[in-house]
Amino acid sequence: MSSSEDNNHKASLDNLLEEAEKISKDEPPRAIDLARQAIGLAKKTGAAEQAIRAHILLAQGLMYAGRYQETLDTALPLVSTEENDFPHLQAEALGVLGSTYQALGMFPESLEVLMRKRKILMEEKDKLGAADALHSIGVTYAKMEDHASSLENYLQAYRIKTEQDANPISIAVSLNNIGLAHRNLGNFEDALEAHQKSVRLMEQEKHLLFTGAARGNLAKALAALGRTEEAMHNFETALKIIQEVDSPYYLSEICRDFAEMEFSQKHLERALELGTRALEVARQTHSKPEIFKAHELLADIHEALGNPTEALQHLRNYHTVEKEVFNAESNGKIQGMRIRHDLEQTEKENRIYRLKNVELAQALEEARQLHEKLEKLSQEDQLTGLFNRRYLIQQLKLEFCRAHRNQQPLSVVLCDIDHFKRINDRWSHAMGDQVLKIIAGLLRDNVREGDLVARYGGEEFVLAFPQTAGREALLACENIRRAIEKHPWPELHPELTVTLSFGISDQTSLKDFEAMLHDADLCLYRAKHNGRNQCVYGTHD
Repeated sequence: MSSSEDNNHKASLDNLLEEAEKISKDEPPRAIDLARQAIGLAKKTGAAEQAIRAHILLAQGLMYAGRYQETLDTALPLVSTEENDFPHLQAEALGVLGSTYQALGMFPESLEVLMRKRKILMEEKDKLGAADALHSIGVTYAKMEDHASSLENYLQAYRIKTEQDANPISIAVSLNNIGLAHRNLGNFEDALEAHQKSVRLMEQEKHLLFTGAARGNLAKALAALGRTEEAMHNFETALKIIQEVDSPYYLSEICRDFAEMEFSQKHLERALELGTRALEVARQTHSKPEIFKAHELLADIHEALGNPTEALQHLRNYHTVEKEVFNAESNGKIQGMRIRHDLEQTEKENRIYRLKNVELAQALEEARQLHEKLEKLSQEDQLTGLFNRRYLIQQLKLEFCRAHRNQQPLSVVLCDIDHFKRINDRWSHAMGDQVLKIIAGLLRDNVREGDLVARYGGEEFVLAFPQTAGREALLACENIRRAIEKHPWPELHPELTVTLSFGISDQTSLKDFEAMLHDADLCLYRAKHNGRNQCVYGTHD
């Protein structure tokens, strides 16, 4: 092959790799096709490093297409030094594996491979690459609903990036995720500050796509703080930018979030326009989670507009697609368990073959216990051992529907540790974590079997009392409040005192469980406003 042909092949290969990486998220099928073309060309020219890079991009495209078994079959060989002696490419392959395990709900496996990725990059003295690995670890913790650990990893990644003068876009992405973690923890002022910094950096770098996405998150933080006019302005700006860059991946979510904001402000026609656009784009991208969320919102908008026929049709579509998504998530978990089993079987096949009957029985029992542990992990808050926010939302939906169907009472309680930030600031986050664990135990010990106790986020907890009217729930919360107040907190530190404030709602006449939570939040606000360490029931008392 002449040097001219060699250069042409190299340029073609580089173009294929660049284009495959660029479109892998928005156009997975085409990215897969380009990656396979690159693999063929790399083999033809003997470009070993580019061949491995092409395989990694193939795995990435397969992952975004939801073809997880093929993703693992492609990526797993690439983390072995026998198949791949380029450490940075091993790290990239581990990153794809980590994201795939996240999608399958295999969070311990995701953390394991991402920590391996960080270790490789640290050994290679690639501090910025290690920071990206920390960022991915933070994403895994976020999917586990462990937002405190998520924030900790995002902050570590951000510190390293700023110390190493990283690309401003990379720093802005970390700031954006720091904002998301703060918002999930209820730290809305901190979330706002992080999102503002992220937007400024994105705009300075003139990265339109990320600027639009970051402005959308900034709008949500402003909305959470009640700064409606500023939130609306940022939604308008974000929508304009995302439409300009034509990224369907972000457009549907921006339209829906903006529509929800307009709906909350009673701008029904504008909300309908945006909600309809969100649904159209979600259908184009085949994003079923976005489709059913858009149908749910449009049902509410049409109901408010006095269009019962349209509202009913959207509601039916919402339930149909939601069921498909739920089944897909369940199938994903089953697939994850099957893949986990296959991986373990491959690694242990020779050893298990030689096991005696007793040892085989023990191995099966260990596998059963592992399954139970993983199932518990998907429902449990890692710090307190209570149910996590994801499980809470699922159960509250069921309890709210059951209460409506059977015409039975239901009480929902939002409670919050008073002055928790002072505990962290004065005695450390370790002390704060210890307080959270004790509070969780006291809540669990002072409710009935059948009642629900979950960590909502940060220092907030939610209690649900099925078949219980508000006055009865108020008595139960008073008992819990006194138990927490009288707990021997000085055993942790002589000056430590801890109290809780409670907001209680039994308004099952509201449109959904989220509205009940909002009603309970209003009661909690009154409890805080009135001096804390008290229970408030009824926003109109």
